[in-house]
Amino acid sequence: MQDPRIERWLTNEAVSWEYVPAVAIAEIDIEASKRNQARVNAPIVDDLVERYTLALIDGNEFPAVIGYRNDAGRVVLLDGNQRCAAAIDAERSMLDVYVCSGLDDMQRTALCWSANGLNGDPGSQLDHILLAKTFHQRYPGIPRNEVARRFHIKPEKFDREIRADEVSARMHEFGLDPDTMSQTNKDRLHAYIDNDTQFREAGKFVQEAGLKGTLASEFWADFRRARSEKDALGVIETWRNRKDIADLLRRKRFNRPLIPKSRMQHLIERMNGIHRFLERYPDVVSLEVAGRDEVATLSSAYKALGPLIAALVRQSQSVRAA
Repeated sequence: MQDPRIERWLTNEAVSWEYVPAVAIAEIDIEASKRNQARVNAPIVDDLVERYTLALIDGNEFPAVIGYRNDAGRVVLLDGNQRCAAAIDAERSMLDVYVCSGLDDMQRTALCWSANGLNGDPGSQLDHILLAKTFHQRYPGIPRNEVARRFHIKPEKFDREIRADEVSARMHEFGLDPDTMSQTNKDRLHAYIDNDTQFREAGKFVQEAGLKGTLASEFWADFRRARSEKDALGVIETWRNRKDIADLLRRKRFNRPLIPKSRMQHLIERMNGIHRFLERYPDVVSLEVAGRDEVATLSSAYKALGPLIAALVRQSQSVRAA
């Protein structure tokens, strides 16, 4: 049956449509319609189809489904897979269809993914956000506020979701963990910093120190006053050396779980094994057997760790002597 809500919606979306009563279900490409749907779990929800089927048997009517004709002249549904399945189960042979024309891929996707807001199970807010994000990635030229409107999301909420995804992706790129940082700090990273070096170092510092509240606001105020990369890195270093922050970082390090001794022992045994093997067979073939890349990495690690470990051992001996 016709539905004024659907007709207004299609018209507002600037879609050319025609209400066609009693289209033979045989004209509908069922498999293509199932692939052309928005549900994030499955194209057909059995419980929903069963309810619709019983309602049809009881004499109830549903709004016409929405579709378009493909190059072969068959109808591909943009909305109504559950109703179509119910009509088949109720042994109906016809279905009312709003047949749309002149649609490009973006319009078909937009109609398909947002039609559940009018019919059937509209889905949760999370479903809407996931679909809107995917749509935005697929069609980045569509303004965000337009995407939010199509998927019934407040524009400011959608903007925040997109910003969160962007800053999380950038944090992952620099080896930072978005889950350990507040959303406010992530928003500041995204809003204040374009420079990769500053983003990495500021993010690393905020993550390590766990800055939040007034302390975080104070840090970001100092950071924003920096006029160059050198100044910005200087702000971070100054904050690291502040007594309260240095004490905080030291406490956090003490509270980290110890590296398991079994893991340390395994690494030591592996290194000693390579050492003994190369001493016994000091030739190119042995280098390849031991693993050329692994040996090169081991050599670099020794060079970097040697002076550091020596200095730490001296400090430890001085503390014990005192």
